[in-house]
Amino acid sequence: GTALALGLTRELNVLSLGDEIATGLGSRVTWQRAQLVIIAVALAGSAVATAGTIGFVGLIAPHIARQLVGGNYRQILPVAALIGGILVTIADTIGRTIFAPIELPCGVVIAAIGAPFFLYLLIQNRHRQC
Repeated sequence: GTALALGLTRELNVLSLGDEIATGLGSRVTWQRAQLVIIAVALAGSAVATAGTIGFVGLIAPHIARQLVGGNYRQILPVAALIGGILVTIADTIGRTIFAPIELPCGVVIAAIGAPFFLYLLIQNRHRQC
């Protein structure tokens, strides 16, 4: 799934321009969107089956990656995967050590990190629109 997603980064870049522009550039928007949804569902399903529900990682990592490397999906996808792994490792370490001998689930720690991050994004986007 990861290889397929990385192979479709050019199409992601075109789709990010909007449906009309992508169609004007010769992109088959509906077909490519369907391919990308299937790949995303397969990747999310395999991640949840392997690691459990750690939802905020999939929401936080791409936003951080976009701020670090810009809008090119060829760079965003691998950086987001790396950041996601780092976030899970840090959250697991915090969950195991901060309240020892009680272990907090990794998802709880990531949610505690993710909620303030999303508030920051909301505030930042509100200022951009005004």
